[in-house]
Amino acid sequence: SPDMAAPCPRWCWAVAGVCTLAYQTLDNMDGKQARRTGSSSPLGLMVDHGIDALNIVLSSLNVMAMLQVGGSPHLCFVIWLTSSTPFFVATWEEFHTGCLYLGAFNGPTDG
Repeated sequence: SPDMAAPCPRWCWAVAGVCTLAYQTLDNMDGKQARRTGSSSPLGLMVDHGIDALNIVLSSLNVMAMLQVGGSPHLCFVIWLTSSTPFFVATWEEFHTGCLYLGAFNGPTDG
């Protein structure tokens, strides 16, 4: 629903699932291909992080719609903040250390 206070139609969740799968697949494939061919660049890293940041916002909106919290701006802000803070901190750390450490949880294709 546009106001995130009523249930969404089932087709919305199907589209969100397909888009999330496509995003994750393409996000992992492009980085792996760039590292394999030696064609990674600072511009590619910036575009990748920019698309990741956009995905965080869209995923937060999906969670808000799923929980139907559109009537509570404070709760919407908390949902956005809890999803964007780890990304911001990891990006900040990478900027200052020159290394992105993600750990084993993120799988073998990230970081």
